[in-house]
Amino acid sequence: MGRLALIALIALAGAAGALCRLGVNILVGPRAFPAATLAVNVVGCFALGVVAVWGASRLTPEVVSVLSVGFIGAFTTFSTFTLDAVTLGSDGSVGLAVVYVAASVVLGLAAAVAGQQVGRWWL
Repeated sequence: MGRLALIALIALAGAAGALCRLGVNILVGPRAFPAATLAVNVVGCFALGVVAVWGASRLTPEVVSVLSVGFIGAFTTFSTFTLDAVTLGSDGSVGLAVVYVAASVVLGLAAAVAGQQVGRWWL
């Protein structure tokens, strides 16, 4: 696969990932707790765990890049996570901000480990 084709596929996968994230945001709707961002980040951690293990041995490096950099990279969002945490804290919900940050890190790590385990199981 040529470099430009790979870039185009990563861009298309990124657009698909961003649209899926938007879909989750619409389905979950606005809430005091940023559940949609937590959900996409945890699901993305799981998916990246699977791709990192299973994809590394079953897919070409280009397909791994399309999935990880393109789709999963656009589906997940560190910047929104950070802004959500800061906004919760500055709005006076410091306790909720701490819970959100802790839940994001713990659940994200657990999801990545679970994704790696599933990836190994599929091998």
